Amino acid sequence: MEIQISYLAVFVCAVIAMAIGMVWYGPVMFGRAWCKVMGVDPDDKRKVRAMQKSSTPLYGIQFLLSLVQLYVLAFFVNTWNTTHGVIVTLLV
Repeated sequence: MEIQISYLAVFVCAVIAMAIGMVWYGPVMFGRAWCKVMGVDPDDKRKVRAMQKSSTPLYGIQFLLSLVQLYVLAFFVNTWNTTHGVIVTLLV
């Protein structure tokens, strides 16, 4: 039995996950509250830019981890209809 995973769907879902995170931590929703919790004044543009610059590598790591997570999810969803998929899922 060959498992077929749509890599395009995995990639698109990872991009959507990053977009949701951008909206979630942006000024539209909880960005200002998050800045206050982190001890940064949301109106101090220099500190906000410095914090954004220091977190840029983390966005890449998060994107790669989202790809891995979504690939594993696609694998389990794809194999769920077979006995093998059920056994593997229960073992994990």
